[in-house]
Amino acid sequence: MTDQTPPGDRDDTAQSVPPVPEVSDLAPILSEMRSTLRDLAVSARIMALGSERIAPVFFRDSIIHTHVPFVDFDEGQRKLAMTARHDDELSFFQLAEHDIVPPGRSLVVVGGYLGASTVALARVTAPGAVHVFEPQGCLQAPLRRTLELNGLQEAVVHPDVVTEDGAAMTLGTQKPLRLAETVFVARDGGGYPATSLDARDLGDVGVLHLCFNGTKIPALRGARETIARCSPVILCDKSGRDLGEIAAFLGELGYAHQAVGPRLFLYVREGA
Repeated sequence: MTDQTPPGDRDDTAQSVPPVPEVSDLAPILSEMRSTLRDLAVSARIMALGSERIAPVFFRDSIIHTHVPFVDFDEGQRKLAMTARHDDELSFFQLAEHDIVPPGRSLVVVGGYLGASTVALARVTAPGAVHVFEPQGCLQAPLRRTLELNGLQEAVVHPDVVTEDGAAMTLGTQKPLRLAETVFVARDGGGYPATSLDARDLGDVGVLHLCFNGTKIPALRGARETIARCSPVILCDKSGRDLGEIAAFLGELGYAHQAVGPRLFLYVREGA
């Protein structure tokens, strides 16, 4: 039987108006939209870098031209490209403000990664020589490129793992998403060259920057003679679990420490 109710008297509300979704139903959709927009922003930024993938990183009213070849997947390179700033800018600025490093001395960086930290430190300390240690083969070319782009063509890049005794090393863990967190371990027959800092002719070391994932105390023990001779300012990131050992070791050599910025400790020999 057909509906004989006149159209003006018929209630079609239930059929013509869809139900209003709950806010909880919209949350996953909104989250997915935000994620998609972030991905689009990252893709646009990567495309803007061009085929050479040189990212501008601002530092103290200057630009560090940084080679980021693996920006597609390495989180550290992507962060540099997206934020255009260095995480340790404040810490390095404080080092410059304290004016505790005379110009012309050697800058030694252990854990070169892409070279942005090395360039930043060189700009605030005016070193006479620059030595950078970076054992990861996939990072040595972009590191050298960054140094060249920023006027540090004479910097020496050492492909060694820095240890206490120069024992052979092998790759422990390497995460392509976080190349800065690669770890090396001692092993007979390891394929990576290793050295202590005391075994190298680094000149009059004014700044020693330990910027690599994991424990730092072996590298410091292998630099005992260099530290005793040169009294360098030492910058050490907080990623390792040996911060207490580091403070005790350097304390025996007359160093006091203070936090500079959220990621670094600064060690200065008292009376130096």
